[in-house]
Amino acid sequence: MIKAHGLSKIHDHAALLANVDLEVGRGKTFGLTGLNGSGRTTLLSILATLVKPTSGSLEMDGIDALKSPHLARPFIGYVSESPSFVDHLTVGEYLEFLSACRKSRSGIGPSATLSEETFGSFPRASPIRSLSRGLKQQLAWAAALMHAPRLLLLDEPMSHLDPLAGARCESALKNVRREGGTVVIASNHIADLQNLCDEVGFMHQGRLLKVVKLEGRDLNLADVLHDLIDQQLGSDSRVVPASSAAASRRDLP
Repeated sequence: MIKAHGLSKIHDHAALLANVDLEVGRGKTFGLTGLNGSGRTTLLSILATLVKPTSGSLEMDGIDALKSPHLARPFIGYVSESPSFVDHLTVGEYLEFLSACRKSRSGIGPSATLSEETFGSFPRASPIRSLSRGLKQQLAWAAALMHAPRLLLLDEPMSHLDPLAGARCESALKNVRREGGTVVIASNHIADLQNLCDEVGFMHQGRLLKVVKLEGRDLNLADVLHDLIDQQLGSDSRVVPASSAAASRRDLP
């Protein structure tokens, strides 16, 4: 499904992403973790065709997503860490608007009622601006899933969800996988990655340091990341304040 090679992103002379190679097959769930600012969100934004890399190649489902992003977008669902909406619309108006937009592009109109089937009844008559942060997160999930995407990209997807909504989202994610879809999750919630992912990639300073297959193993992912960062710091021969190690343990409980 995903074949990325040499993805890099330079912004204001800073390397947000540095020569990332990534391959994720159909029916797989791939996790990304790392310290804050490690490049996970930048990588997801490139996979979602929202940000163009400075260099590298990206093929998704056989499509060159950098040359023809319009061909990739119809099968992508994306939940960002901080979803944004047209706040003056009601929930129902927003879902119908998305359904109409996708129909105009693909000729296939996804059902806006899918949100209710997955998450229970939304307050469809309520303006989006009146929703709690947790309900907005659920709405972002509903918008990402309503067209049955083959590729689901999630950035800290379980934040702000109550336990019931979290369970529904986890069930929806597993259903995407059962139907042959591919899921990429960026998260610092180790338990979620351990429970949901086939493989986990560890990022630091824009680099993908290592990919580990979980295969039912009870790995301490935080310890793996700390070891990888220590190795990276040693290979870079840079002096790093002791506070960096302490910060890493705060970021990954």
